[in-house]
Amino acid sequence: MIGCPVDLFMVHYTGFITLPAHNTIQFWLASDDGGTMKIGDYEWGDWSDKHCYAIETEPMTLPSNQSLTLDGWFYENGGGTCFMMAWNIDGAGWEMVPDEAFTTNPYQMTTTTATTTTTLAPTTTSSTTTTTSYPETQTTHQVQTTLVQVQTTVVQTTTTVADDPIVTNPPVTTSVPAPVLSVPATTSVPVSTTSVTTLPEIRPSASVPIQEPPSENPTEIVDNQIIELLTNIDTASQEEIQAVVAEILETEITSEQAVELATSAAVLESVSAEEATQIFEALDLETIEPNQLVELIAVVQDASESVRESFETAINVFDGKTDTYVPLGSTVPISTRRLVVAVGAMLSAVPTSSRKLN
Repeated sequence: MIGCPVDLFMVHYTGFITLPAHNTIQFWLASDDGGTMKIGDYEWGDWSDKHCYAIETEPMTLPSNQSLTLDGWFYENGGGTCFMMAWNIDGAGWEMVPDEAFTTNPYQMTTTTATTTTTLAPTTTSSTTTTTSYPETQTTHQVQTTLVQVQTTVVQTTTTVADDPIVTNPPVTTSVPAPVLSVPATTSVPVSTTSVTTLPEIRPSASVPIQEPPSENPTEIVDNQIIELLTNIDTASQEEIQAVVAEILETEITSEQAVELATSAAVLESVSAEEATQIFEALDLETIEPNQLVELIAVVQDASESVRESFETAINVFDGKTDTYVPLGSTVPISTRRLVVAVGAMLSAVPTSSRKLN
């Protein structure tokens, strides 16, 4: 994070996000350590110390091509750092949300109206017809025609983004010259009528019910942490391994999880004696598979003296489950040592006189 210290800091993100047209959309949020994200009224994430892994949402439908509020929180406690968000649109696959989807100001749609007025000047036309049948008769017909003014309104829509200037077209007025009519008799001139269409009212989209993503239980979270640790353990330093194990041990681990840690030589080389004791105390030798027990003894046998001491403190190595293990201060495995002790006990039980040669 630019401008932030290496550890122990928190970042708050605010702004807007515009989603593309979709039938369904999913999000995942990866954070190391804790991170949450809220888009509109929907919020998800994990506010706890962990390594960089993602939490997915269920497929959903959200309003598209309009600004939705975005509010994100992230904190870093120690170790590695990450905070990333990706989307999966209509099941096409995961990709990181592009920079152009985020804005500091909301995306807006502006409607402007331009009025075009067509004016027909009132016109009066006179026509005179003279018919002479007899000298004493003359008839005159006068016709008056009036054209009315018609006003037409055209609605023009312009879409703009808040950060750009809004362009509005000015009203346009067109003058049409009045036609000259020559009417021989009384004439009715039809007047054309132009209808004005009213655009339908744009109603806000209905709220979409959001399903909360299923939350992981602590056992699943630890399982994921162990899988990630063992997958990348060949490239991790001892300090990084020890930091991950310390985070794992903040939660009570199962015997199966303890076996995964205790059979890794790299883990036993990196942890402290106290952490090794905590791992060994979680082991249940009654439920461990024989092949796992053989692997466990082999790894512990090659570990440091402090780890072996933790093993012998946490585990009763003389109960018959770890007979192939050579304890500290001994050069033979427990099975051989037990045999020597048994023979010695038998010899001590035989009277001295019976052991003399004749």
